[in-house]
Amino acid sequence: MNDVHVFDIDSNRWSKVQTYGYKPRPRCRHTANIVKGQLYIFGGNDCELSFNDIWVLSIGVQVPEPTIIKDMITMLENGTFADVTFVLGDVKYKAHKCILAGRSNFFANMFSLGMRESQESVITVQDIQPVTFKKLLEFIYTDQIAAFQTLDQAIDIMVAANKYGLDRLKRLCEKYLVGVIDLDNVIELLYLSDMHQAMELKRMCINFTMAYFDIVTKKDDFKKLSKSILLELLQNK
Repeated sequence: MNDVHVFDIDSNRWSKVQTYGYKPRPRCRHTANIVKGQLYIFGGNDCELSFNDIWVLSIGVQVPEPTIIKDMITMLENGTFADVTFVLGDVKYKAHKCILAGRSNFFANMFSLGMRESQESVITVQDIQPVTFKKLLEFIYTDQIAAFQTLDQAIDIMVAANKYGLDRLKRLCEKYLVGVIDLDNVIELLYLSDMHQAMELKRMCINFTMAYFDIVTKKDDFKKLSKSILLELLQNK
């Protein structure tokens, strides 16, 4: 027995247990049980010799994996102790004002004294799709977001993140979008990055446009770019 491993039934993961002091000889077909943090090993053999011994190994204190993200998502989904409900058409999401305000200046201002929303428990949201708003809430509660599935999803979340003052989420969206810039979407991404102050995305779109200037400028939607963007492109020419 050179290694001792323990299986966590909550995370479905094996992890190696650190043992100290003298270790018994490697063996198989032995009996082993854990009692109050002690691993008791009896008998077994090494395919040549049979053992009639008993060992007691201290396996120390096993610290569970952090559950804060799982707990926060559960609280969001269950609406436990929620004090505000967002209504998006036929969809409703419950949330907690203190968490929203602590993570977003937009919500902090919304729930401040003197604002109408500070006295209301039901707030209607009209300028964002329910699925995007849910992603926004999940990020606020966990500081994490699942991998983007489509270009449009990343764009929608970036726009929402800019509105609600979630700079880290906005940068994560920019990072993804920078990696998928191509001749078919560069004009749209340049337009949106300028509109929503996504400066790193805008810079990379300008660099891409300059690299393929003759192709990009011949596209029909190139004309929708603002005069300020066209001026920036000319300055980089």
